[in-house]
Amino acid sequence: TFVETLDFRSGLGHTPERRWGAGAGYLVSDLGQFDFPEGRMRLTHVHPGQSPMTIQAKTGFALDVAPGLSETPPPTPDELRLLRSEVDPLGVRRLEFLSGPARRDLLLSILTAESAPA
Repeated sequence: TFVETLDFRSGLGHTPERRWGAGAGYLVSDLGQFDFPEGRMRLTHVHPGQSPMTIQAKTGFALDVAPGLSETPPPTPDELRLLRSEVDPLGVRRLEFLSGPARRDLLLSILTAESAPA
């Protein structure tokens, strides 16, 4: 969910007085991909199964949409290999999508794998 006004900001963000290069350049969420031309968040790609209307409903401000809006392409086999073997070999990222017993079980398996001798 993207809100119009923040209660707390921990990064540079985008403000009217921002200097060139300050703030995020690109954002990837679980719904789509966004860029920030002229300091405004703009939807550039929707992930499979999502729609601009769904993303707009979860956004607290009028969402800009890129003229060439398209669906996010799936990762290539080599990109998947890199993600699974180099970037996140223990599957830590999956913890963000689990709760309850499934999260506990994955956390225990990550801790076990991390403490295993190499």
